[in-house]
Amino acid sequence: GRVDVCVSRSGERALVSITDTGPGIPSQDLERVFDRFFRAEGSGASGHGLGLAIARAAAEQHRAQIRLENRADAAGLRATVEFAI
Repeated sequence: GRVDVCVSRSGERALVSITDTGPGIPSQDLERVFDRFFRAEGSGASGHGLGLAIARAAAEQHRAQIRLENRADAAGLRATVEFAI
């Protein structure tokens, strides 16, 4: 698959967006994937379901927000981290 990283500025916010061309995440699970130990059914992903919970906690410690969305323009997922500058 392909992964793209884009850094931009929007007013007083710095944005880091990471997009991929993978299968995405079922829309009903987009917020739940930040819960500790949650793994979407049928994802086939390995691990313990901690990575995104740790990523969100780290972002919040730096007064940042992290969100996920399935791409509307293609297959894949977009993760965006917004930092106050």
